[in-house]
Amino acid sequence: MTTTQPYGLAMARLLERLYNRPGTSRLVVVMRHSARRYAEHPAGEPFMELTEEGKEIAHAWGKALPPGAPVSFFSSFIGRCIETAYLIDKGHVAAGGQTRHTVIEETLSPYYVRNAHRFLEVCKTLSDFFTQWFAGRISPEIIDHPSDIAGRMAGFWHHRLDTGSTGEKTVDICITHDWNLFVAREYLLGLAHDAHGDVAYLDGVVVFEEKGKRYIVSPDNDPAVLPDRP
Repeated sequence: MTTTQPYGLAMARLLERLYNRPGTSRLVVVMRHSARRYAEHPAGEPFMELTEEGKEIAHAWGKALPPGAPVSFFSSFIGRCIETAYLIDKGHVAAGGQTRHTVIEETLSPYYVRNAHRFLEVCKTLSDFFTQWFAGRISPEIIDHPSDIAGRMAGFWHHRLDTGSTGEKTVDICITHDWNLFVAREYLLGLAHDAHGDVAYLDGVVVFEEKGKRYIVSPDNDPAVLPDRP
């Protein structure tokens, strides 16, 4: 599995390595959407779609998936994530792959923003928003605590690994947002946001089961045991 695109290359290599490893039969890939447009005003952010480059990269990434893997798709309810999943699906089918239609999954979405107006105000006011959020200093009336978000994501991943317990070699592609991945890295992989920073387009984590244990890994780090479901 190879790709010449600048985004997603590390994830492609990680997926290929895990897919071809004996004893690993079920893989859940969780990654950020492809390259996107940005709004002039924060209120327009949910409606920003992929750039033309982003569309091409997503399609190419799908063409490079392991050819024999049946792939299921899950996506945030935000359009750019749905678009990314659709284009990866099209790319995989164009290369002769088998796919299942995209399912909208709440845990991949920004469902955790409880009061959009207050959330935008807090983001503008706090220069260290993520430090305050991860420390639990932002009211849950505005946004859920990140540990709760991480627990819900882990629960969904465990469910998907349970679904694939027949031993068939399959892949789930889950398209989400950088904020969801900030939380996953901090609470499930042990990578502090302050030290590891941004998540690039088509970057993320892979969850897998091997020899009866479940792990989470990113392209630049060793696997960690996936915490039990909440």
